[in-house]
Amino acid sequence: MDALALACAFTFTTTAHGQSVTAVCPMPVYRVLAQCEGKHGQWQVWGPPADKDGSTARCREGKIIDYRVETA
Repeated sequence: MDALALACAFTFTTTAHGQSVTAVCPMPVYRVLAQCEGKHGQWQVWGPPADKDGSTARCREGKIIDYRVETA
């Protein structure tokens, strides 16, 4: 992981509908990207631009196999 990701706090949630990852970082503009995997293959999902609660990417009907934070 790079220094950007190490400065962030990540929270993972699992529900009956899939998994999500929330990133909270000490920077003004960023969002989280999750790589997902499920019964229909692999795909990527972006979280929205971060607000006071961070940025959350949701893998509906799948699980998170990788994630990262990107600045705008």
